Amino acid sequence: MSFCPVCNGFSSVEVKCPKCQTMMTDSGKLSDYFGDYSPYREIEHLNMTNGIVDVAEHQCTHIAYCSNCGYDQMVSINELNNP
Repeated sequence: MSFCPVCNGFSSVEVKCPKCQTMMTDSGKLSDYFGDYSPYREIEHLNMTNGIVDVAEHQCTHIAYCSNCGYDQMVSINELNNP
């Protein structure tokens, strides 16, 4: 079983905005934006239906947001294995 280090507070999203070079902030998992109840569904089930190869690649897809210019983008976070 693997886990996302960002979702679990072990690290943070560190990405510069490609438009203005400001550090972007993490706006959460992409799957949290799929619908009203998506934050409460099993992560593995959501990842299998989101159209991204994150399950096969053991990645968690987050949204990074630039508060300076308003740009946002998807960021793939490599999951870690449980010891």
